[in-house]
Amino acid sequence: MSDEEPLDLGACCACGEAGPTVRNIVMLPKKSLVPGTGWGCVICHLPCDGASVVVCDACLETQRPFQEYIYDDAGKKLRRPIEELTEPFTHDDGLHAGEQPPALPALDMETLVDHAMSGWPDYVEGDPDEWDDPHDCTPVLEVFPDQPRLKAYLLAQGYLEIRSRHRRGGLAFTVLGKRGNLAWCGDPRCDRVIVEGPLSLFLDEGRAGEIALHWACFERLQAEGVLALQHPPAPEAEDAS
Repeated sequence: MSDEEPLDLGACCACGEAGPTVRNIVMLPKKSLVPGTGWGCVICHLPCDGASVVVCDACLETQRPFQEYIYDDAGKKLRRPIEELTEPFTHDDGLHAGEQPPALPALDMETLVDHAMSGWPDYVEGDPDEWDDPHDCTPVLEVFPDQPRLKAYLLAQGYLEIRSRHRRGGLAFTVLGKRGNLAWCGDPRCDRVIVEGPLSLFLDEGRAGEIALHWACFERLQAEGVLALQHPPAPEAEDAS
C-alpha cells in the first residue's frame, strides 16, 4: 500500500478557505441533488443520497453556518449553494426503535479523553478485567454522540495527527501520523475514534503513516474485497544434498 495522497478535500463549505485543516465531513438531513454520492444507512435501507459538507477545524469549533455543500462526488471538490438543498433526507426512527442508547457516565468529553490517553478508558458498563474478551465491552468514547467535535478536539490537542488520504477500492482511507493511545478509524464510512486495540495497516513500513481500523470494519472490508491479508510465501526447503 504505497499510493499515498495528501489530504485535500477542497474548500471549506462555511468560510471558503482551503488547506490541511479542512478535514471534517458533516452529514446533513437533506437529500443531495446527485444520487449515490452522499451518505446512507443500512438500518433504514437509505440509499447513499444524503448531502454532506466539509468544514475546517475553526468553522467546526465555532459552528459557523454552512454556505455551500459538496456537489457530486467529494473527490471532484465541487460546491453548490446550500439553499439548493430543499428535500429532507433523514433516518427512519421506526427502524431504529430497537436501538437503545447506552447509559454513559456523567463525565465531560475532555475528562473521558484524559482517562483514555492515560491508559484507563471509561466503559459503558462493566469492567474489562471481568470480560472473557476485552472487545465485548464498549469504551464510552467510541459511542460518544458528537464524534466530529471529539475528532476536532483530539487534533487541536495534538493527540492525533491526520497525515493524508489513501485511496483503495473506491474509498478514501484516513492515514494517521503521530498519535497517542487513541486512534481514528480510517474507514470513511465509520469515521470514529478507536480506543482499544486497532488493527493497523502501516504504509511503507510506517514511514508513510498508519491506517487504523476497528476489527469489525476490517472484517467488513475483507468481506467486500477491499482489503485482504496476504501471507508471505513459505521459505523454500534447503537442499539436503
